[in-house]
Amino acid sequence: MLCPLFFPSNASPSCKTNCGLQTPSDFQLSMARIDILPRTAQRLFCQRRCTLTRALVIVILTVLVVFGILNYRNGHVIRNVDRVTRHPPPTPYTTCNSLHNRPLSNKGPHNHNVQGDLKIGRKVLIVVETPFSRNAKNIAIGMESARFVYKIVEGNKIPTLTHMGKGRFGIVIFETINLYMTLDDWSRQLIDKYCYEFKVGMIFFMKPQNDNGVSMEKFPDFSLTVHYNVGIKEYKLNPDSRVWRITKPGEIVSETFPEGEWAVFHFNHSTFEPLASAIQIASFYDDYEPSAANSNKTVYPAILDKGENDGIRRVFFGQDFSFWLHSLMLLDSISYLSYGMISLSLERYIQIDIDDIFALVESQSRLQESVEGFHFMLGFSGWYYQHGNEEENLGDRTLLVMDQYAVAPHHSGVFPVHDPVYTAWKTVWDIKVLPRQTCGLFTHTYLLDSYPGGPGRLEKSIHGGELFKTFLYNPLNIYMTHLSNYGNDRLALYTFESVIKFVQCWTNLKLKQGTPMDHAIKILVTVRNTWRSGQPTRHVTDFQNSLYLEYFPHPQDKHEYLFEKSAAYFDNILVPKRHMRAHNDPVAVNYTFNEVVSASDSAPREVKALRNRCLLPGEYAHHLERWLDHFSYRQIHIIDGEQLKDNPIGVMDEVQKFLGIEKYLNYTSIVRYDSKKGFYCQVLSDNKNKCLGRSKGRQYNPMDEESEDFLKKYYHKHNTALVQLLGKLKIREPAWLKDYTNTAR
Repeated sequence: MLCPLFFPSNASPSCKTNCGLQTPSDFQLSMARIDILPRTAQRLFCQRRCTLTRALVIVILTVLVVFGILNYRNGHVIRNVDRVTRHPPPTPYTTCNSLHNRPLSNKGPHNHNVQGDLKIGRKVLIVVETPFSRNAKNIAIGMESARFVYKIVEGNKIPTLTHMGKGRFGIVIFETINLYMTLDDWSRQLIDKYCYEFKVGMIFFMKPQNDNGVSMEKFPDFSLTVHYNVGIKEYKLNPDSRVWRITKPGEIVSETFPEGEWAVFHFNHSTFEPLASAIQIASFYDDYEPSAANSNKTVYPAILDKGENDGIRRVFFGQDFSFWLHSLMLLDSISYLSYGMISLSLERYIQIDIDDIFALVESQSRLQESVEGFHFMLGFSGWYYQHGNEEENLGDRTLLVMDQYAVAPHHSGVFPVHDPVYTAWKTVWDIKVLPRQTCGLFTHTYLLDSYPGGPGRLEKSIHGGELFKTFLYNPLNIYMTHLSNYGNDRLALYTFESVIKFVQCWTNLKLKQGTPMDHAIKILVTVRNTWRSGQPTRHVTDFQNSLYLEYFPHPQDKHEYLFEKSAAYFDNILVPKRHMRAHNDPVAVNYTFNEVVSASDSAPREVKALRNRCLLPGEYAHHLERWLDHFSYRQIHIIDGEQLKDNPIGVMDEVQKFLGIEKYLNYTSIVRYDSKKGFYCQVLSDNKNKCLGRSKGRQYNPMDEESEDFLKKYYHKHNTALVQLLGKLKIREPAWLKDYTNTAR
C-alpha cells in the first residue's frame, strides 16, 4: 500500500493506522488550513474507488522519471560526440611504391592469349573433399563472383571430361593437394591424361598443417617437398613471373602470420618458379636449438610448375583461399593456365551516389586523378539541390552531375521489388532503375571510432576484404552513400579514397566512370551474356525492372506469362546472330546439303561454319548436360516436336501443368486443324483460320540416301547418349527416339 506524506484532518484512523503513522493535534490544525492537497491525496491513495486514477498517476510519474534519465544520458552522449568531432577527420592511409614514385618492377599486365585453336571449354572443374567445407565454399563463391562457369564434384566422382574430341574444362582446381594424391588410380590417371592431352592446368591449395602431424612431406610425383606449420612475414610477389595480369607485383603484405598458418615449398628443379616469397619466422623452439633456427630465411608460399617434367602446368598455394591476396592470384593463375580463355577484363566502372547531400570539390578532384571521368552523382531526393544562395548553387553544379539520372526516393522500390513504384517512376519521370550496392557505410556510420565492429572491420573491408573484392570481381559498381557519411569523420571520402588507392597499389585495373546510360548498357550486356552462358546472375533475379526487362512488354495482369524464345539458346553458348541459311549465301548456293554436312575440317571456313550449325544442334545429350549443370532436371520440360505438330492441344495442356498455370487456358478454342495447310492453325471465327506463312509448314523433298546414311552414323553415339541420359533422369523418350532405338537394335 502507498502512503501519502500528508493526511487530511478528517482522514479515517484506519487509514493512518495502516500507514503506521499517528497524526499529532497541532499537525492536524495546520493541515486543516490547506485542504485541497490532502483531499487529493486521500482520493488517490486511500479510496478503493480511485484505483484507475491512482495507476494513471503512477504511470505518468514513471514516464517523467525515465524521460529525465534518457534526456540526461543523451545530452551526455551528444557532448561526447561534439568533443570527438572537434578532431580533424581521418586521412586515407594507403602506402605503396606505385603511389610514391618509388622504383617498381611491375612488368604487367601480361597477355595470356595464344594463337591457335584450343580444344577446351571455358569451364572450371573444382574437385573437393566435401562441398560444405569452408575452403570449398570460398572457392565456389570466388567463381560465382567472377561469373565463371564451374562444376564442383567430390573426390573420385570425376565427370565426363571430353565431348566429341574437345575438352569440357579449361582448368582443374583441387581443394587440397592431398585430395589429388588420394584419388584412386583410375581417376588420377584420367585427370592426368586429360590435362596432358588438352594442355589443361591444375591448381592446388594446401592445408597449413599436415593431417599426420609431420612437419615435412615429400611429393616425389611433383619433385618437391612441403614444409608445414610455418610462420611468415613480408609476403611479396615475384615481379618476373608472367602469371600476373590483374595482380600488380612490387608491394609487400604488412601482415605477420604466426607459426602454424602456412605451408611452404622446397624444390631444386628448373620447372618450378616462385610466385611469391616471404621471410620465415623463427619457431618457438629455435631459442633452445640454435642450429634449427630459420629466422630471416626466404621461403616460397606459392609456386608455378611450368610443366617441364610431365607436360602439365600447375600452381601451388601454401594456404587455403581465405588469404585475401589469393583472390587476385587465383584469377591470374586461371587466366594463365587456360591461355586467357577464362579471364576477366581489366576495366572497372564505378559510380558513387550521394543521397540528399553534396561532397567536397577537393575530394572529387583527388578521385578524378585515379578514376577517369569521375563525378559524384546526386540522389533523386536531393531536396536542397539548387535551393541555396548563388554561391551554394554554383557549388552544387560544380560537384554533381544531373545527366538524366536519379536515385530511388527514400531507397524505396529497389529491395524488395515493388512494381507499382517502378511503373510510377516510368510514367511520371521516365526513370529506369539501376541496381546499386552498399559499401559498408550506412546512415548511422559517421564516426570511424564508433564504426560497427570497430575501425578494424572497415579497414579490413578496404584492404583486401569485401569492398575491395567488389572492385576486383564486378565490371561495374554503383555505390550508395548517405548524408551522414560526408559529415563528422567524412567516412565516405575516407573509404573510397582509401580503397581506390589500395586497388591501384595491388592491381592493374583501369578505373573509369561513364554516364548513367553507359552504365545501364553495361549492366544489360553483362546480364544478357551471363544468361546466354547458361548461368543467370542475381541481376536478373533481384532487379526485375532492370533495363534488360525493358525490352519485354509488360504483362497486363497476374495471369499473363512472358517467355524468351530462341532456338539457338539450346545448343550454342554464344547464341550467334547469323542465320543457318541466308538468301544468296554462296555456301548454300554452291554446295549441296551432303557436301556441307559431311565436310571435313580441311574444308573452307564458311563451309565448316554452316556444317556446324547443321550438325551441332542435334547433339541433344551434350546440350542437355550443359543445362543440367545449372538447373535441376525438374526445372526442364522436354517437348517432342512431332507431338507438338500432331497434337498441340495435348502438349500445351502438359506445359501448363508443368508451369503451374493458375488460369488454365483451353486450347481447343484457340487452335484447330486446317486441312488445306495440313497443320493446326489459330481460330479466328467459326469458318476462318489464321495459319503461318508459306515459309512455315512446307513439305520437303525426301533426303537423299547418302546424306541419310551419313547422319544416322554421325548421330548414333549422340542418340545412344541421349537414351541413357533420359533414362537416368526418368524422362519419357520422344517417339522418334524410340523408333531410332528399335531400328538400331
